[in-house]
Amino acid sequence: MQAQDYLPFDINGNRFALELNAVLKVLPFLSYSALPGAPEPISGIANLKGQVVPVADLRVRFGWSKASPRSWTPAVWVTTQKSDYLLLVDAVWPVVRLANAQWVAIDTLPATGMFLSGVMSSSEGLLLVQNLDELLSAQEWEQLHERLVLQRG
Repeated sequence: MQAQDYLPFDINGNRFALELNAVLKVLPFLSYSALPGAPEPISGIANLKGQVVPVADLRVRFGWSKASPRSWTPAVWVTTQKSDYLLLVDAVWPVVRLANAQWVAIDTLPATGMFLSGVMSSSEGLLLVQNLDELLSAQEWEQLHERLVLQRG
Protein backbone atom coordinates (compact mmCIF):
# COMPACT_ATOMS: atom_id res chain seq x y z
CA MET A 1 0.00 0.00 0.00
CA GLN A 2 1.47 3.33 -1.09
CA ALA A 3 0.84 6.70 0.51
CA GLN A 4 -2.81 7.62 0.15
CA ASP A 5 -4.96 10.66 0.89
CA TYR A 6 -7.67 10.49 3.56
CA LEU A 7 -10.39 12.88 4.69
CA PRO A 8 -10.56 12.91 8.50
CA PHE A 9 -13.86 13.68 10.21
CA ASP A 10 -15.32 13.55 13.70
CA ILE A 11 -18.42 11.80 14.96
CA ASN A 12 -19.43 11.66 18.58
CA GLY A 13 -15.95 12.70 19.77
CA ASN A 14 -14.19 10.04 17.68
CA ARG A 15 -11.88 10.65 14.70
CA PHE A 16 -12.62 8.69 11.54
CA ALA A 17 -11.38 8.90 7.96
CA LEU A 18 -12.46 8.10 4.43
CA GLU A 19 -10.26 7.30 1.48
CA LEU A 20 -10.28 10.56 -0.45
CA ASN A 21 -11.02 8.82 -3.76
CA ALA A 22 -14.48 7.90 -2.35
CA VAL A 23 -15.31 11.52 -1.45
CA LEU A 24 -17.24 13.53 -4.04
CA LYS A 25 -17.76 16.68 -1.99
CA VAL A 26 -18.03 18.13 1.50
CA LEU A 27 -21.26 20.08 1.87
CA PRO A 28 -22.81 22.32 4.50
CA PHE A 29 -25.81 20.80 6.20
CA LEU A 30 -28.61 20.07 3.77
CA SER A 31 -32.21 19.42 4.61
CA TYR A 32 -33.44 15.97 3.77
CA SER A 33 -36.70 14.07 3.73
CA ALA A 34 -37.54 11.00 5.76
CA LEU A 35 -37.66 7.68 3.92
CA PRO A 36 -40.21 5.50 5.75
CA GLY A 37 -39.21 1.86 5.95
CA ALA A 38 -35.52 2.54 5.24
CA PRO A 39 -32.84 0.60 7.15
CA GLU A 40 -31.96 2.08 10.53
CA PRO A 41 -28.64 3.74 9.49
CA ILE A 42 -30.46 5.67 6.74
CA SER A 43 -31.96 8.91 8.08
CA GLY A 44 -33.63 9.91 4.84
CA ILE A 45 -32.93 11.09 1.31
CA ALA A 46 -31.61 14.34 -0.17
CA ASN A 47 -31.78 15.80 -3.64
CA LEU A 48 -28.23 16.58 -4.78
CA LYS A 49 -28.11 18.13 -8.24
CA GLY A 50 -31.18 16.14 -9.30
CA GLN A 51 -29.88 12.88 -7.84
CA VAL A 52 -31.72 11.25 -4.93
CA VAL A 53 -29.03 10.28 -2.40
CA PRO A 54 -29.58 8.32 0.83
CA VAL A 55 -28.50 10.16 3.99
CA ALA A 56 -26.59 7.84 6.33
CA ASP A 57 -25.99 8.36 10.03
CA LEU A 58 -22.86 6.48 11.09
CA ARG A 59 -23.74 7.11 14.74
CA VAL A 60 -26.59 4.62 14.39
CA ARG A 61 -24.31 2.10 12.65
CA PHE A 62 -21.94 2.24 15.64
CA GLY A 63 -24.77 1.93 18.17
CA TRP A 64 -24.81 5.58 19.29
CA SER A 65 -27.84 7.86 19.41
CA LYS A 66 -29.00 9.51 16.17
CA ALA A 67 -27.50 12.75 14.93
CA SER A 68 -29.07 16.08 15.80
CA PRO A 69 -27.89 18.09 12.80
CA ARG A 70 -27.53 21.83 13.16
CA SER A 71 -27.14 24.46 10.47
CA TRP A 72 -23.32 24.27 10.71
CA THR A 73 -23.13 20.47 10.59
CA PRO A 74 -21.21 19.28 7.50
CA ALA A 75 -22.12 16.30 5.36
CA VAL A 76 -19.77 14.25 3.18
CA TRP A 77 -21.04 13.09 -0.21
CA VAL A 78 -19.37 9.74 -0.92
CA THR A 79 -19.58 7.12 -3.63
CA THR A 80 -19.36 3.33 -3.26
CA GLN A 81 -19.77 0.39 -5.61
CA LYS A 82 -23.47 0.20 -4.72
CA SER A 83 -24.58 3.80 -4.22
CA ASP A 84 -23.74 7.35 -3.35
CA TYR A 85 -24.43 8.38 0.25
CA LEU A 86 -24.49 11.60 2.21
CA LEU A 87 -22.79 10.98 5.57
CA LEU A 88 -23.75 13.18 8.51
CA VAL A 89 -20.64 14.15 10.49
CA ASP A 90 -19.78 16.60 13.29
CA ALA A 91 -16.64 18.13 11.75
CA VAL A 92 -14.36 17.66 8.74
CA TRP A 93 -10.59 18.18 8.86
CA PRO A 94 -7.98 18.89 6.17
CA VAL A 95 -6.93 15.99 3.96
CA VAL A 96 -3.94 13.99 5.22
CA ARG A 97 -1.53 11.83 3.24
CA LEU A 98 -0.59 8.68 5.09
CA ALA A 99 1.87 5.95 4.18
CA ASN A 100 1.66 2.19 4.42
CA ALA A 101 3.72 2.11 7.61
CA GLN A 102 0.94 4.03 9.36
CA TRP A 103 -1.72 1.40 8.50
CA VAL A 104 -3.03 -1.36 10.78
CA ALA A 105 -5.34 -3.78 8.98
CA ILE A 106 -8.64 -4.38 10.72
CA ASP A 107 -8.21 -8.17 10.77
CA THR A 108 -5.34 -7.72 13.24
CA LEU A 109 -7.58 -5.89 15.71
CA PRO A 110 -10.01 -7.68 18.05
CA ALA A 111 -13.80 -7.41 17.55
CA THR A 112 -13.96 -4.14 15.62
CA GLY A 113 -16.77 -5.05 13.27
CA MET A 114 -17.09 -4.90 9.52
CA PHE A 115 -17.66 -1.14 9.30
CA LEU A 116 -13.95 -0.32 9.51
CA SER A 117 -11.26 -1.30 7.06
CA GLY A 118 -8.34 -0.36 9.28
CA VAL A 119 -6.70 2.16 11.57
CA MET A 120 -4.20 4.82 10.52
CA SER A 121 -1.77 6.59 12.79
CA SER A 122 -1.50 10.31 12.06
CA SER A 123 0.02 13.33 13.78
CA GLU A 124 -3.47 14.01 15.24
CA GLY A 125 -3.80 10.49 16.64
CA LEU A 126 -5.53 7.38 15.35
CA LEU A 127 -7.97 7.55 12.43
CA LEU A 128 -10.60 4.82 12.14
CA VAL A 129 -10.91 4.25 8.39
CA GLN A 130 -14.45 3.53 7.24
CA ASN A 131 -15.32 0.60 4.98
CA LEU A 132 -18.07 2.29 2.95
CA ASP A 133 -18.87 -0.85 0.98
CA GLU A 134 -20.03 -2.42 4.26
CA LEU A 135 -22.14 0.56 5.38
CA LEU A 136 -25.26 -1.53 4.83
CA SER A 137 -25.67 -5.30 5.01
CA ALA A 138 -27.03 -7.11 1.95
CA GLN A 139 -30.47 -7.23 3.59
CA GLU A 140 -30.36 -3.52 4.48
CA TRP A 141 -29.24 -2.66 0.94
CA GLU A 142 -32.23 -4.58 -0.50
CA GLN A 143 -34.55 -2.80 1.92
CA LEU A 144 -33.11 0.60 0.91
CA HIS A 145 -33.32 -0.23 -2.78
CA GLU A 146 -37.00 -1.20 -2.43
CA ARG A 147 -37.77 2.02 -0.56
CA LEU A 148 -35.99 4.14 -3.18
CA VAL A 149 -37.90 2.44 -6.02
CA LEU A 150 -41.19 3.09 -4.20
CA GLN A 151 -40.16 6.71 -3.55
CA ARG A 152 -39.50 7.31 -7.25
CA GLY A 153 -42.95 5.91 -7.93
